[in-house]
Amino acid sequence: MNDITHIEIEDLELLNNIGCGATAEVYLGSWRESTVAIKQLLVHRRLSKQEQVAFSREINILTSVEHPNLVKLFGVTLSAPPFCIVMEYCEGGSLFDLLHSKLRVRLCLQQNLKMCTDVASAMEYLHCFQPQILHRDLKSLNLLLANEVRQPTDVPVVKVTDFGFSKFVDQAAGAATHMTRNVGTVHWMAPEVFVTTNYTERVDVYSYGIVLFEIIRREPPYASMNRGDIQDHVLHGERPGLQEVPEGCPASLAQLAQQAWAQDPQERPTFTEILRALRGIQLRALPTGANDKEVQRLVAEGYVSKGLARGPHSVRSL
Repeated sequence: MNDITHIEIEDLELLNNIGCGATAEVYLGSWRESTVAIKQLLVHRRLSKQEQVAFSREINILTSVEHPNLVKLFGVTLSAPPFCIVMEYCEGGSLFDLLHSKLRVRLCLQQNLKMCTDVASAMEYLHCFQPQILHRDLKSLNLLLANEVRQPTDVPVVKVTDFGFSKFVDQAAGAATHMTRNVGTVHWMAPEVFVTTNYTERVDVYSYGIVLFEIIRREPPYASMNRGDIQDHVLHGERPGLQEVPEGCPASLAQLAQQAWAQDPQERPTFTEILRALRGIQLRALPTGANDKEVQRLVAEGYVSKGLARGPHSVRSL
């Protein structure tokens, strides 16, 4: 675990309020002449024990991890209320907003594949971390864009955030130990989370499948359904509609989403396998007749993985 940088509250400048939740507000702010995001716990209410645990979990995980597709922690203020977590600021907002509120922004296939790959890369890192980290609230609302995406030439960089529901898992002791039912957000929640404490990291893979649906269809999942109906829907093996995919979307990407949200957790691929499949889709999505120079440009811009293989891949080769 990295050392926690303790920041004095007077060294922070809070500017605009950019988000509000049940326990905290998020501000655009300044620290050491750098623009940052400041998550400040609400001072007018006493945190429950569960909320205190979530705050501690977020700090513990953020101080342990480092990956280009995870939001970076700069430090915390803990000497006196209001307590704050100071993180990097992602000016592009959430992936949810881009996909569902900014429909005038047209996204190309390369951008969509880049976003899918960014999220999978971060999640592979978390699941391969020792001890393993389960996010348990993976959703487009918790995926932030480092920079604004306004047109098809903008290269998106997605970062996973919000680790209040996340958990270190001692795999040697068994993943079923001390798990909690109904953790996360119902629209992205795996069926087993509704009914058991015996679940594994494959719950994050399920949530990723729902995010893939959002990227493919640019529709929120289960937008017209209430919580109880969504739970019944999911437990009966029903999912958002992917019978038709937009023109230009590879069928293999829709197939990958369907594999990720499989009812049986053991039938869901790992994120390592998902990345392998995405690299194959990237390869097939290269412009017809692309030469090495064109491929290197796409690699430099982040659209194509550096480890892209020169051979055929298929989703079913997972």
